[in-house]
Amino acid sequence: MLVRYVRRDRYVMASQWRKDGDHPMVRPYRNDWVKEDAGCRYCGKVKKFHGHLLVRDSDGELIVGEIICPGDWIVEESGSVRTYTDDEFRKLFAEVDDDVPERNI
Repeated sequence: MLVRYVRRDRYVMASQWRKDGDHPMVRPYRNDWVKEDAGCRYCGKVKKFHGHLLVRDSDGELIVGEIICPGDWIVEESGSVRTYTDDEFRKLFAEVDDDVPERNI
């Protein structure tokens, strides 16, 4: 579920990714070179619970991008998508009350 958040002077849409199926731009983690029970170098959790964020290449095609860890945030802003750890996200963003008018989304 996308919720509005504000970062300083602009608004973004964000959702916290927890598992497969939470976000349409995330595919299950697959890597034939790494065992599924191996730990992640970013968060230490088992790799099989991770995902790959889909991004657009220069031709506009969806390709597999960065690894996303359970609990990371996906932020959609100005036509791009970026991920943040939970700690990074909470330092930079604050949830917006629905009564606040939209700007810059």
